[in-house]
Amino acid sequence: MPNHPTWLERVPDILEKVQSERTPPILDRQAIEGLFGIRRRQAIALLHRLAGYKVGRTFVVPREAAIEEAAAKKSGVMEFLGEARQGLQLPSIPLPVAAKLSDITFNGLPPGIRLQPDRLTIRFQSATDLLQKLFSLSQALANDFETLELQLAAGGSHDR
Repeated sequence: MPNHPTWLERVPDILEKVQSERTPPILDRQAIEGLFGIRRRQAIALLHRLAGYKVGRTFVVPREAAIEEAAAKKSGVMEFLGEARQGLQLPSIPLPVAAKLSDITFNGLPPGIRLQPDRLTIRFQSATDLLQKLFSLSQALANDFETLELQLAAGGSHDR
């Protein structure tokens, strides 16, 4: 059994279903299984975590408790994602690109890039110049890889 609830990625949909007027005010195990998309044992554990109670032989929980649980999980997930996004904020470095990205090929690489069968040489004037040339090279690889393979297989070099 996983360490985390398997329904976390479906929290927004679950919350919408639980808040629907068609959802009864009291939820039993089968309702929890259907709403959360979980199996019997997970539903029973969730009912206990939501402080459910017995009505006759059936264990139930108020709909509001399920709403609070789903809303709390949604809030927790959103907070986690927000923190993760902040951790991924990298500095933005503007790179002037002369051509449309999909049009960059090995014939359109900026001067200072030399490809040989066993070596890549890049001449640059500044950090931004280096980044621009590396970016252009990566786009050429993505757009025109076949040309590189043919040149390297033929033993030729590509100078710009």
